Amino acid sequence: MNHRDHGDQREKRVHAESALHFLCVLCALCGKAYLEVRRAMVNGVLSRIGLVLILGAIGCLPDDRAGEAPAPVAEAPRFEDFPVKTIYKGKPLPVNLLSHPKALRYKERLVEGAKAGPNFAGRYTVVRWGCGPECQQAVVVDARTGGVVMAPFLTRLGFRFRLDSRLFVANPPEAVQRALRHGEVKTRYKSVYYVWHNGRFVAVYSVRH
Repeated sequence: MNHRDHGDQREKRVHAESALHFLCVLCALCGKAYLEVRRAMVNGVLSRIGLVLILGAIGCLPDDRAGEAPAPVAEAPRFEDFPVKTIYKGKPLPVNLLSHPKALRYKERLVEGAKAGPNFAGRYTVVRWGCGPECQQAVVVDARTGGVVMAPFLTRLGFRFRLDSRLFVANPPEAVQRALRHGEVKTRYKSVYYVWHNGRFVAVYSVRH
């Protein structure tokens, strides 16, 4: 067997191993990350073998991709209204710093914060930090895939969330009441209730205090 044949075999083996890796990870990917896999195929990173395996794995995408987006509600929802089916108990995967354009900018905060493990919606870790007076940034890291989603909003009085619920409350009413007791202007704050759905925050209720 000549050197060219050896090289072809090594290349095929690498492609097969890469495809199997993508197959395993895909079973835990959200829709946004799945698009990244498709982009890798287009760019020639993923082999044809990987394409076949990925098509066969579509049926094992996570349950939280199913269903329509939650509709707005008439009154403030409870955490119990949006329970999760399972709690992830495995070791968190390393943060994927390429999964969001701004992830590298906050590398140290994300890597350190994600080590704590899931604290939101069953398998996600909310990492937070201050961004100025009355300003907080929240970032969601998927413990199963390492994917990063930055909340498309900043809060003024923090947020509330739970491991066993998909509900996320920005500027919680109790925090607003504490601020009002300190003489803050009443119309400054608004509590917004979001539901985590398909890798994004969906607003379902808000109230201005």
